[in-house]
Amino acid sequence: MVLDAAKGIEEQTRKLFEVCRLRDVPIITFVNKLDREGRDPFDLLDEIEQSLALDVTPASWPIGMGRDFLGTYDLFADALLLFERGVHDRVTEPRLLQWPRRPESCSSFLKISVSLLNRVRQSLIVR
Repeated sequence: MVLDAAKGIEEQTRKLFEVCRLRDVPIITFVNKLDREGRDPFDLLDEIEQSLALDVTPASWPIGMGRDFLGTYDLFADALLLFERGVHDRVTEPRLLQWPRRPESCSSFLKISVSLLNRVRQSLIVR
């Protein structure tokens, strides 16, 4: 099931969900278009839980939204997927950052992490 971050659960999605439920088809839900302005992720999770009577567990979490979208945090892999804006303000392919397994890699990881935190902090101050 794919949900638009701005629209949430649409009527045709609700109908498809009911068909899947009647046939005992497992359902994985994706929320797309997070690089555009949309609803708060907690509101979307609440809507899924309340409207569809599902227990939800996010596999990843957005960092920012719309113009402030920086990437996602993969909760299962304990990794960051960071995006940059390219030509015509399009979001580029992500850069994967995982917690380093070797101590000598920590300094570069921490520099990138501090840079990311500063960008997140700046986006929050601007608002």
